[in-house]
Amino acid sequence: DCFFVQVHVLRDPSLHNRPVAVQQHDDVIAANHSAKALGVKKHMAPHVARRLLEAAGGRLVHVPDDGRPPRTSYRIYREASEGVEDALRAAIEGNSQVLERGHGMDEWFVDATRECDGRLERGAELAGLLRQKVRETCGITLSVGVAHNKFVAKLVASCHKPDGLTVAFPTGTQLPGWHSQHHDPSN
Repeated sequence: DCFFVQVHVLRDPSLHNRPVAVQQHDDVIAANHSAKALGVKKHMAPHVARRLLEAAGGRLVHVPDDGRPPRTSYRIYREASEGVEDALRAAIEGNSQVLERGHGMDEWFVDATRECDGRLERGAELAGLLRQKVRETCGITLSVGVAHNKFVAKLVASCHKPDGLTVAFPTGTQLPGWHSQHHDPSN
């Protein structure tokens, strides 16, 4: 959920509930949902993003400069990422769940297959508890996908951003109290 922006908002609470984007060198690398609603996008020219943001009371923030080549420091993001990972590890400690880091510093996978016994509704309950733990511990929201495999979970995690939980039930599954949408690409 706009991890890089969330890190800046945690460091500067005046950015809370404002459109914010993050610039690195001559590139916008992240934007929160308020900024995206204004038309700010990744890889946009920073001067264009700044104009859009400032017109709406938002701000373009920079990846910190540590003074050494390449003159940017991901330290604040790494520390926040380690905090999220620590919170996730603490939440699953003593269970049969396995935590695995994804491809970026803002992505993790929790394999709860044994814990959930293949029941996705139980996986959704666990995912909700993990999201709550991270929010309480780190102040960071997560969007989570729950599915029978990692690939589908990653795809559906982006369906309900920000701070969402999406469960990908197999086609035709009907559970009381649950609603899942299915798109048939052949139609």
